[in-house]
Amino acid sequence: MKKILSVFLALFVCSTAISIADELSVIKDGTPACSIVLPSQTELDSYAEMKKKEVEDYIKKHNPGMTPDEFTKTIENQMKAINGDMKRVGDEEKLAAEELQTFLKKISGATVPVTTNNPAKLPSEPSILIGTSFAKTAGLEKELSALKKDGFICRVKGNHLILSGQNARGTLYAAYHFLESLGVRWVMPGEFGEIFPETKTIATSINATENPSCTDRYWWCTYGQGKEYARWTLRNKGNFVKALGEPTVAQGHALSHPLAWGAKNPKYSVKVKV
Repeated sequence: MKKILSVFLALFVCSTAISIADELSVIKDGTPACSIVLPSQTELDSYAEMKKKEVEDYIKKHNPGMTPDEFTKTIENQMKAINGDMKRVGDEEKLAAEELQTFLKKISGATVPVTTNNPAKLPSEPSILIGTSFAKTAGLEKELSALKKDGFICRVKGNHLILSGQNARGTLYAAYHFLESLGVRWVMPGEFGEIFPETKTIATSINATENPSCTDRYWWCTYGQGKEYARWTLRNKGNFVKALGEPTVAQGHALSHPLAWGAKNPKYSVKVKV
C-alpha cells in the first residue's frame, strides 16, 4: 500500500511540474528585469526593400527601352505612393515597443529598455521579443501560419515573452493584448480614457492565441474624430488605420449616387418581387 501511495504521489508531483507554465519577470521592485527587443530589420524595412524590387522588376520587364534617367525617374514616381502608404501606417513593430515601454512605466515607474537584436538568434537574457522573425526562430512558425489575418500569439517561452502576428499589425495587437492582461484599458481616445493599475512588480506567464472575429473593426464617426482616435482604435484591436499594403474599401454617403444610377439602368438593376 505504501509503495502504491508513493508511486501515486510521484506521478502527481511529476504531472504538477509539467503543468507549471513558464513565467517571465518583467519588472521587480521597481527595477526592469528584462528588455524589449526589436529585430535589427523590422517588417517595415523589409517591405520597403521588397516593394522597390517589385517596381524595378516590373518596369524593366515592361519598358525594356527606357534610358537610365527615365528608369530612375519612373522608379521615384512609383515609389512616392508606396512611401506615402508606409508613412501613413508607420513602423508598427517599433510602435509596439514604444507602447509597451510607455505603459509599463505608467504602471510601475520603471523604464524597460528597448534594444535591437539579430532575430536569427534569440538573446540569452530575459526579453520581450517583438515580431514575426523572433517568433519563427523560437519555433512558432507553424502556429503563425495557422493564424488568420491580424491574429496574434502572446506566449512566455523560457525566459522570453514572444509577441507576434503574421505581420506587424498582428504583432502590435499582441502587445496591446499583453498590456490588457496586466489590467490596462483604453475606454476613450487620449490620456483621459486610459486605465491602468499601479504596481512595482510585474511578472507574466501569458499564453494566448487570438484571431479577429470580423475583418472591419471600428466605429464610423459621422462628424469626424480627434487626433487620438486612430491610435485608440488600434489599442482596441480596431483597423480604422488600414495595415500596410491592405486595400481600403470605399464607403460613404456619396455612394448613393452610383447606386441610384445602377437602379435606373436595366443592365445593372435587379427586379425583386415582394
